[in-house]
Amino acid sequence: PKSSGPWVKNWVPDYDTSLYETKRVMGPVDLLLKDTLVRPFNKVLLICGPPGLGKTTLAHIIATQCGYSPIEMNAR
Repeated sequence: PKSSGPWVKNWVPDYDTSLYETKRVMGPVDLLLKDTLVRPFNKVLLICGPPGLGKTTLAHIIATQCGYSPIEMNAR
């Protein structure tokens, strides 16, 4: 059973290969997750696409799997 928090927080998927539709996406993401020895000091990843695609969810999953604590910021 999920907690009584926000729906999005309760049902966001964990890291799973089912999140990636194609090998075109899976390849670079796998390299990013497995590449722990040669990471640069400044870590940058640009994810783009139409609204509702799951960019924020993917960013949170990648950051969490890499051991980071993601922080969301809004420009407003």
